[in-house]
Amino acid sequence: SQRNHSIGFRFGKDRTLVDDRYKLVHNVGGLSRRRSDNGTAPVREFELYDLEADPSETQNIATDSPAVTARMKGELLAFIKSCKASAEGADYR
Repeated sequence: SQRNHSIGFRFGKDRTLVDDRYKLVHNVGGLSRRRSDNGTAPVREFELYDLEADPSETQNIATDSPAVTARMKGELLAFIKSCKASAEGADYR
């Protein structure tokens, strides 16, 4: 079944957004570590994975899919803004 909305996650300084097919990772907290391609390629600031075609997340397709990357970046920025507002108490006023 399909989700009505993408789901955002935060782990450390990094952020992730997952929809029905794609996963966008915003690597903020450690670009020196290796994550892409099962640890053989350098980490990029933004990584996009097609979870249907590549469930092991070995192929970063962010540059090959600019429209999906841009859409998900916008959704991720909205998620980050919402989290910040919530942390500042906006949800409780």
